[in-house]
Amino acid sequence: MNKEKKIWLFEQYADKMWNLSVNLAMEAARAGGNIGRGIAVVAEEARNLSIKISNCVGEMRFDGVNDDNFFKVIADAALQMNLLALNGCLENIRAIGMAEKSNHRSMAVCVEEIRALACAISELSSGKKHIYTPIPEVVSPLKSAEASGYFLQYSIGGIPFIESAGIINTIEYPAKNDVAGEIFNLRGLDVRVIDLYKRFNLKNDGSDRQTVMNISHGNKFYIVPVDGVYGVIYSQIGYNVPPKAGHVFADYTRECWDTVGDDQLLFIDWARLI
Repeated sequence: MNKEKKIWLFEQYADKMWNLSVNLAMEAARAGGNIGRGIAVVAEEARNLSIKISNCVGEMRFDGVNDDNFFKVIADAALQMNLLALNGCLENIRAIGMAEKSNHRSMAVCVEEIRALACAISELSSGKKHIYTPIPEVVSPLKSAEASGYFLQYSIGGIPFIESAGIINTIEYPAKNDVAGEIFNLRGLDVRVIDLYKRFNLKNDGSDRQTVMNISHGNKFYIVPVDGVYGVIYSQIGYNVPPKAGHVFADYTRECWDTVGDDQLLFIDWARLI
């Protein structure tokens, strides 16, 4: 595929992202209250990403910027869209049973569209097919689900974890230097950083950005740097089993889930770490 066609496709994807942001803003207005505010944040981020891609494409078309820089910006935007889809899914989960006016099915469709766009943009910018863990349909016409049944899968230093979606507020993607200290400024609010890489001497990658989870514990917020977040799953089946002998987090887990293969999924006992 030649460069001109790629640029045209990026323009179409940016337009579609803009339309999705409008749809999400409408859902935010319909839901109202705290749920509406959360969806409004997702809508704003979607709009900002559409503008970012449009501006980048405009520079490429009219200013002839360096190809490597162009595709790096686009690939970064695709990753942020992927995280945005996760945040949209989390907001939709929170809306279950709380906002009668919100249209869960419509929100779920928007989330899946953002996810699909992230995959398409990433593939177009790198030339390689990208497969993401699918986000489940939060509410479908054929079945319903309780919010307590949703869990987030992630890892820290290559160690797999799972956490109830209820305590995850948002997934962020800041510059690594921004979360290198003890305090992170999250939209004007100073939030304590819980860096488990440093505490347990775990390996962190050398990229210049860091995926972080904004979690709630008690009545406080915390930022936890993680390798990545691999999707939201729905399950009511868990096994309370001890972690494997010698596990670095053995004294800091509240529960483990057996998994197929060699890995265990651990629930961190945040009370012992905060």
